[in-house]
Amino acid sequence: MEPADLGLFLIFIVILGGAVYLIFNYEELTRQVTELDETLSGETKKNFDRIEEDGLIKFSYSWQFKKKTWNFEGAIQREKYDALRDDGKTDSNYWLYVSDRRDDEDLATLITLFRESAEDERFDPYETVNFVISFVQSMPYTSDKVTTGYDEYRRYPIETLVDGGGDCEDSSILTAALLQEMGYGVVLLSFEDHIAVGVLGSEELKGKRYVFGNGIYYYLETTGEGWEIGEIPDEYKDLEPEIIEVEAKPLLSLSWASTPVTVMENYTGYRVDVEVVNDGTEDAENCEVTVFFESKTGEPYSEEKVRQRVIGAGESRTIPVSIGVARGVETMISVRLDCDNSHPLEKSSSWSTS
Repeated sequence: MEPADLGLFLIFIVILGGAVYLIFNYEELTRQVTELDETLSGETKKNFDRIEEDGLIKFSYSWQFKKKTWNFEGAIQREKYDALRDDGKTDSNYWLYVSDRRDDEDLATLITLFRESAEDERFDPYETVNFVISFVQSMPYTSDKVTTGYDEYRRYPIETLVDGGGDCEDSSILTAALLQEMGYGVVLLSFEDHIAVGVLGSEELKGKRYVFGNGIYYYLETTGEGWEIGEIPDEYKDLEPEIIEVEAKPLLSLSWASTPVTVMENYTGYRVDVEVVNDGTEDAENCEVTVFFESKTGEPYSEEKVRQRVIGAGESRTIPVSIGVARGVETMISVRLDCDNSHPLEKSSSWSTS
């Protein structure tokens, strides 16, 4: 082949290769060009809107699923939103944000939309999961540092809806709360640098699965678009996450202070104020506070019990207990809290002579 002909042949091959690439990558190239155009023009795809009037925050979404456009409108009182937004956010117990009941009423309209639409469209249970996740995935990923000024800031589900997005832990908390309220078994999957959701499913379902307790949970990605139940990004396929249960439960803490109130020659009487705080999302039931003076042999010198039928979620309660001990013996005061639906707690003083 002559050099000129070889040159023309190579040019032809390059043009042909480019044409083939364009044909097979048309959609991806179109998406990239669109994103670049939006970036240069300062415009972004708008599927979220929010307005505030008369103390009410109104927000709306539109998103795509199964070649249809879906729409949702919601609202929350500004005062309620601010109360949730100002509520700590340092607790690393993700299940608290999923199982908290304070925003259930505000999520009810969205859950009704999912349920009624799934019934009208005759989605099976797994298509319904994909329907829900298509909504969550349509929200933009936003870092805590940029949107809140904090390195770590965990949003309650309604906050993520009102704010129009969040990071992976926010979208996973929202997804878990929605699916749990719709009757699905869910857990959170915590990797070193990522949070996702696990959805309870049957053995026949395909995809990435985790055996936990008596069930099989399938990976559900909550960030990015197009991920369906069982599909997992490559970087997490071979990693084992911490599996976090999200059911409502008590979260109790215990502290106490003692004051001598009666001092006699052979006896000292004490008032012990026991403070119990339930930071969980479920009432602590059938509780018993036990205060006792313990001897070096492990036997109690004296013991008093006080029963508390319920310690409510979010409640702080001080329980006074009167108890006495003989003077001149080496003892320590111990306080124990037992409830039917929580692990026992116990705190003791150092050894001292009464």
